[in-house]
Amino acid sequence: MTQNPSLPRRSAAKVVGLGLSQKCPRCGTGSLYQSFLKVRPRCESCDLDLSREDSGDGPAAFLIFGIGGVVLFLALVVELAAQPPYWVHFSIWLPMVLVLFWLIAPRAKAVFIAMQYHTKSSDSGSADYR
Repeated sequence: MTQNPSLPRRSAAKVVGLGLSQKCPRCGTGSLYQSFLKVRPRCESCDLDLSREDSGDGPAAFLIFGIGGVVLFLALVVELAAQPPYWVHFSIWLPMVLVLFWLIAPRAKAVFIAMQYHTKSSDSGSADYR
């Protein structure tokens, strides 16, 4: 990944940190979202145009493999240890998947947006840097 030369040099950890905090990728203070997974049109702090920011399907793929892998492993452990009926599996794992998605999806999307901005990828607003 190439760094946008007009941006201040930020480490990968700092860029990921901006994403995890769900803040503007340019100033790091303005909120990235106006509602659940809905990116603001403009940063409220630095006026960065966020309307073109799109993380695509990247976060979804990581969430499917990450959450799916964890839940599958735990379901196998429970099945081998206790062999509960299927309705018990359903009542445990479906809510767990929904809660994990609700907690992780906004952060994963924000990390992808921050990485796109700092590497000047796709239609990212990084050309709008002041």
